[in-house]
Amino acid sequence: MQNNRPFPQVLLLGNGVNRAYGGNDWTKLIKTMKSNPKVRFDDIKEIPFPLQVILATGNNVDISIKNNQKVFYGTVEIEAVKHPLRRLLEIGFDH
Repeated sequence: MQNNRPFPQVLLLGNGVNRAYGGNDWTKLIKTMKSNPKVRFDDIKEIPFPLQVILATGNNVDISIKNNQKVFYGTVEIEAVKHPLRRLLEIGFDH
């Protein structure tokens, strides 16, 4: 969606949406997803979260999420999240 604003309007969503609906925090997710035996969580805990996931999974984030979906989503009721997310997307962001 293009607009006449000088800068594109971009919506960035973090783990807060997941947490608001009963999901797990990043630390628990990363510890659960860890599949790289060469990496200890204590060695990567000071690195930014996105890089922690890459290192902890040996760059196999997609496979780890599929293998740990129940932990990844926690107690989140997917249907309960859909309505607020749709409303956010209807605001009219460019990206």
